[in-house]
Amino acid sequence: MSRSLTVSAQHVPTVKTALRRAGWSTQRALAEDLDMALSTVSRFLNGRPVDYAIFLEICDRINLDWQQVANVSPLDRAESDIGSNSESTVEANGPNPDAPFPSSRTTAAVSGATTQLQDWGEAIDTDFFHGRQTELSTLEQTIVLDRCRLVMLLGIGGIGKTSLAAKLSQQIASNFDLVIWRSVRNAPPLSTLLQDIVPFLSQQQDTEATLGRLMHWLRTHRCLIILDNVETLLSAGSTGQYRSGYEAYGDLLRQVGETRHQSCLIVTGREKPTDVGILESSQLAVRSFQLGGSPEAAQAIIQAKALTGPPEVVQRLCDRYDANPLALKIVGTSICSIFDGDIHLFLREKAPIFNDLRRLLEQQIDRLSNLERSILYWLAVNREWTTLSELASDLWPAASRADIFEALESLSWRSLIETRSGLYTQQPVIMEYMSDRLVKSVYQTLESFIQKKPRTSSSISVEASLWYTHALLKSTAKAYIRESQRRMLLSPVAKRIETILIQPRAIRQQMQQILSQLRQSSGGYSIGNFINLCQQLSVDISGYDFSGLPIWQAHLSERSLTNVNFEQANFRNCQFTQSFSGICCLALNPDNTILAVGDLHSNIHLFQTDNHQHLRTLKGHSDGVFSISFTSDGTYFVSSSGDTTLKLWQMSNYE
Repeated sequence: MSRSLTVSAQHVPTVKTALRRAGWSTQRALAEDLDMALSTVSRFLNGRPVDYAIFLEICDRINLDWQQVANVSPLDRAESDIGSNSESTVEANGPNPDAPFPSSRTTAAVSGATTQLQDWGEAIDTDFFHGRQTELSTLEQTIVLDRCRLVMLLGIGGIGKTSLAAKLSQQIASNFDLVIWRSVRNAPPLSTLLQDIVPFLSQQQDTEATLGRLMHWLRTHRCLIILDNVETLLSAGSTGQYRSGYEAYGDLLRQVGETRHQSCLIVTGREKPTDVGILESSQLAVRSFQLGGSPEAAQAIIQAKALTGPPEVVQRLCDRYDANPLALKIVGTSICSIFDGDIHLFLREKAPIFNDLRRLLEQQIDRLSNLERSILYWLAVNREWTTLSELASDLWPAASRADIFEALESLSWRSLIETRSGLYTQQPVIMEYMSDRLVKSVYQTLESFIQKKPRTSSSISVEASLWYTHALLKSTAKAYIRESQRRMLLSPVAKRIETILIQPRAIRQQMQQILSQLRQSSGGYSIGNFINLCQQLSVDISGYDFSGLPIWQAHLSERSLTNVNFEQANFRNCQFTQSFSGICCLALNPDNTILAVGDLHSNIHLFQTDNHQHLRTLKGHSDGVFSISFTSDGTYFVSSSGDTTLKLWQMSNYE
């Protein structure tokens, strides 16, 4: 007797009616009760081959006599009666969804005239697979029931794309005549890949390895092809574009997605090819799925590595690495070897991200365009959900909103940022990595100033220019965010300088030298960063000359500015102890102890000159104050305004 059974064509309506009569409202409900894959139940109900034992089990559950509905001859039926009492039960016509991959590379099961072939190539073992049940269910429906032709699994490195693709393929393999898995990690040309795939799909009948012949066999048979690691085919720095010589892969994706056939191509990658982005839709035959972390896999890894800690501490570890399985494997190994498996000790020591994880992120970051990297650095600086408008305001040199939006879309495709209703931020581990990278690059720039190395245009990169293009601290940020910026960005740079120079006097001398060099090549945020760094290093900038320089995002509200020269300086987003603008006039009292300042907003501000203490803001005019004059004894002063009035003020009570 054949190794599998099918419902005869005339009895397909019978079994579907029996399903409802037995109380099962959906195929999924029956599959869950039987603990079977949905695809297996679907094959049974639609007259496609299923394993002999499974066929009998389903018939029993929906109260049918299997011999009445099965498409078998009397001889087969007699053989089955004999075989049913034997221990040598027939084998399945495909892998059990809960069994590991076959140990041999290629397996075949014969059912009548249909030969099922499976070549798992470099597919990974899924014995340690945990969670992702929602994703598996959605993907199975997408491929088996919705008959999607092209499906992409997207996610940051280590998130589990390959594992999910392997588990999914194993689970749905029985729905396909031929299954083949190939990794393109080493970026083979399409012609080389086709020379491998086409003969397999044609069962060695066809040696013409062309895209046309591939499409022929995808129409002839129901085939499942899995291509792993397609990001290696894409160009670094150009979102979704192919490397030179690999453009033919775009033709492959377009033809598979647009041409009618009965097969499915699953691809995995860290970034989305443009062709997939153009073709995809939740209602069409091309779809992509963005993977996040897996809490179940994270918990399983922590248990497997015997890491210890109360539940809330374990959750903090998972949150820190966004339940990224690979990140937790790497970190878990280090926790075991360095912290004796104590998660709390690891978190308390604020241990940095480790080398293997750093290399993983570095590979992905180095593929980005300059604008994409710049945005990642700004999100690390901002440290909270950020709008596109704020990013546009931050970026220097400026970029168009269209370019910024395109870069954000690319970063989202690559799973390097999180989005929510027009807001953008980073996962904690990526923010930590970008912060460390920013600190390192800024210090290297300062080190070159100290060593008086020239800043040549040929050596300038995004990282080499970060001192100029990014603020280490934003005076316009919320107080708690500003404190976080000081702790995570400004303070580490300052500590490196203090470690090298040690003596406060040497630090002051070097900062003066740095300012001298900045006057020759200032721009963007460099002077604002310098002022904020001086404050962090407790360097007094009294008497410093910032005349004619751009000063952006300098936090000046907590420092003395005695004799600091800001003449013709270009202030932008700076914060002073006392905020005022549109100064129209200045006047000192006879003994030079009081400074009166008139502004365009009808205010008169009074300051003590010895300690810069703000005494009072006087409001009496309805227009700008353009002139102030003290009496010879300093007991009164007169102000004139654009409202055409003169007012006499008494210094004793400011009235």
